[in-house]
Amino acid sequence: MSFVIWIIAAIFSLLGAVCYAELGTTIESSGGDYSYIYELYGSFWAFLQMHVNVFVIQPSLHAIISLTIAQYLLSPFLLYCEEVDSAYKLLAICCLTLAAALNIRNFPKASNYIDGCSFTRLAILFVMISLSLLFLTCGHTKNFWDPFVNSNTNLLNLTLAFFYAVFAFSGFNSANIVSDEIINVDRNLPLAIFLSLPCIIGLYFLTNIAYVTALPINILSHYSQSALYFSNEYFGFLYFVIPFSVAVANFGYLSSSIMSAARICAWCSKNGHYPKILSLVNSDFNSPTVSILFTTFLASIMALCCDVYTLISYTSFAFYTIVNACVIGMLHLRYKRPFIRRPIKIPIIFPIVYTIMCSSFCFVLIISDFFTCLVAIFVSAIGVPLYVLFYKFSHCFQFLQIASEYLTQFCQLVCKSNFESTHYISNENILF
Repeated sequence: MSFVIWIIAAIFSLLGAVCYAELGTTIESSGGDYSYIYELYGSFWAFLQMHVNVFVIQPSLHAIISLTIAQYLLSPFLLYCEEVDSAYKLLAICCLTLAAALNIRNFPKASNYIDGCSFTRLAILFVMISLSLLFLTCGHTKNFWDPFVNSNTNLLNLTLAFFYAVFAFSGFNSANIVSDEIINVDRNLPLAIFLSLPCIIGLYFLTNIAYVTALPINILSHYSQSALYFSNEYFGFLYFVIPFSVAVANFGYLSSSIMSAARICAWCSKNGHYPKILSLVNSDFNSPTVSILFTTFLASIMALCCDVYTLISYTSFAFYTIVNACVIGMLHLRYKRPFIRRPIKIPIIFPIVYTIMCSSFCFVLIISDFFTCLVAIFVSAIGVPLYVLFYKFSHCFQFLQIASEYLTQFCQLVCKSNFESTHYISNENILF
């Protein structure tokens, strides 16, 4: 059943990717979802999207990665012991702090380390997949004889499993964030999407085959750190190598994610959506220090308060609600402005099917994990008064401006930071 879930999740993500290929070539503006919401719905909804991204999606993502790192670093020493959540959370916060410090002090060179971590991750998967193929050729096919035995067919559990699988493919819209920086975007953006996602799908599918081939079914169904048990089973006294390598690879991802979130935060501040304190740049290291500290603080709170699976539900609900809104906007744009330039025009059935699937799964997620979704909706709704206070009618609240000025001056002194040249959005080009 797990392979069926992964296949459905892969098809779902491919549909979303082709929709974003059309969006990215039709609305050629960096910012990804923010730019699309701004162009399709207007400033207010764009502000809410960015608010959800900064306060829900990005901190949750950082917390998930840091908790995963902590689990893989500590689990080799606690493999057959009772798990200690407080130790995982403490180590996760340490990882977040270290990643933030690296981004603050070595911001221009962080990409080199991130590239190295990505190659480490690919090397780990290559080793595991190669071993599993060797086992298959030797006749280790017992786990494939009855693939649906003892499968959990509860609809709510299947939906949660689907969201956990889809979470692995949630970066399909990453290239759209920098679309206007891509050379020959009409060709290279769709090419990047159509080449990268099938490769990722194939890699994950082969990795799942490796797990099913090499590990007992009871281990796969009851434990989340499959790579740890794989290493413990086949690497002997070097069993710590794969968990440590997984942690190092994920730390690179955490570092890049914090860097991206800080840039988004600073960009919103430059465009007047957030207080200008978040656009302060360190004069020694040329890094958005305040934004990095702010995003790390939010992620630390998430890591302390929630477990990994709750965070996945929390961020998936928010993320796919925004993605669904973008695809619905694309459908409306097809109807309202049918003759605008579209270098890529996908069949209309693709966004319709994607919207139906996305809406259905979000609805089932609300039913299955109502409280988590309610918290996400509540945090999103806080963006409404923030829009009024800090953007739309900020001139009416002089005391907030004065407090912001004092806080900005304080952070300039403490963080040795100053402002870069600002660029504000001057008009609203609403297509609805």
